Amino acid sequence: VRLVRPADLTSLIGDLHPAYPYLSLVHRADYLRCELLHRYGGVYCDCDTICCSDLLAPLATLAAGASAVLFDAPLLFEAGMNAGLFRRASFFTSCWRAAVHTRLDCRAHSLREFRAQNPSLREDGLDWNELLRDIVVPLVSATHQLLPGSLAQTLRAYHWCPEQPQGFDPMLLAPSEAWCPPA
Repeated sequence: VRLVRPADLTSLIGDLHPAYPYLSLVHRADYLRCELLHRYGGVYCDCDTICCSDLLAPLATLAAGASAVLFDAPLLFEAGMNAGLFRRASFFTSCWRAAVHTRLDCRAHSLREFRAQNPSLREDGLDWNELLRDIVVPLVSATHQLLPGSLAQTLRAYHWCPEQPQGFDPMLLAPSEAWCPPA
């Protein structure tokens, strides 16, 4: 586990996309998630997402050549990319990164204008899902068509629980209250 701080970005990533300074904090995180997973591979999990299965099988799937191991389609469509295991510089991460860069290239001018009028990095010049779900969901579908078997959607994870309000703290649950979606 490595905490990524702004001072670390150049050594970890190199040159950031020219639109990066104009992104909100949320979209900076989306951009960095893509860049870091493409460059280094590894496991990504949002802090409000819980993996409900041992990671040995997903890691073995990755070791066998899969580009990524993701959770199932309904959660992917709802959340974008809350958890997953990724092979470094894979077909999937390469396409994901190219799509993010293309989107930022197209929106750079409007992002620059937006940031000039809205200096708070909590203000957003992009739609909420524009750098993550709106790219990842169609990419997953296309990857299944172009390279069947290169993505596995066997990771059991969730980011909310129907019995609990959104944003609940799973660490406060007693062990007997733990909840995971059915297998």
